Amino acid sequence: MVAVASLFNQGADPADAGISLADIDLGKAGTWQRVPTSDKPKHRNGAVMIFDTRPLHFWFRNHATDVQGVYREPSFEPTKPALAKPSPDVDYAKAAEVARQNWDMAAPASSHPYLERKQVKSHGLRSLGSQLVIPAYDANRHLWTYQTIDEDGQKRFLKGGKKQGCYFPLGGKPQRWLLLVEGYATAASLYECLGLPVAVCFDCGNLLSVSQALRRKLPDVEFVFCADNDGNTPSNPGIAKATKAAAVTGGRVVYPHFKTQDSKSTDWNDYATHYGVTALSECLREMLDV
Repeated sequence: MVAVASLFNQGADPADAGISLADIDLGKAGTWQRVPTSDKPKHRNGAVMIFDTRPLHFWFRNHATDVQGVYREPSFEPTKPALAKPSPDVDYAKAAEVARQNWDMAAPASSHPYLERKQVKSHGLRSLGSQLVIPAYDANRHLWTYQTIDEDGQKRFLKGGKKQGCYFPLGGKPQRWLLLVEGYATAASLYECLGLPVAVCFDCGNLLSVSQALRRKLPDVEFVFCADNDGNTPSNPGIAKATKAAAVTGGRVVYPHFKTQDSKSTDWNDYATHYGVTALSECLREMLDV
């Protein structure tokens, strides 16, 4: 027989008193239960009082042997329902549907304060209220998201939308050249100047994924990365990212040079604003030999 003192503690085992959990109504708390014991199975010498069912916590006693104790389920951890992690593809699909609906509702944009400041035209853009809307398509021309530009030039993307690998095209299908740029204003300046197809990649971090997607569609087209010259930013990400994309997908990099480099003068639209459209045309035609 096991001494009473050694069992009368939290975590004592009712099996030491000959009581099996299988004989206890485990869902019945707050009332006495008489149960059989292993030493005298034909008698109900066991007594149980359940204090709580989750976690299982009860007092037990074998009246024949006087072995008693308090049992507490030792490894109980509340079972939490597994939370399904949302799939990015599902979120992207939902955002794409919102993008499509909003794009369908948007009105063609013929003018906008942002376009006026940048001195470029709208090439297939639309507007939602005071916001300019630039759609973002994948290489199969599926609309995934869009970028909005406020009247003050603030840019935002549709929440939850898929931007990586998506772009906005200006011009027809590329035959010999495709210019890849970061922002719309740069793209519009180049397109209006040269008449060559341009892909708006939205930022330098997206140049590689867009060029990889388009390279599979356009194996024989020469890619020209018209990079931003972020001369006052550490590591010059505009040129660095464009150079990496060109090395991976094939192509060359051209970027503007400014007489006085400042943080606000970085792209080819800035070049056109500073030196004029004619200077931009001459500079690029010389670089591209067109």
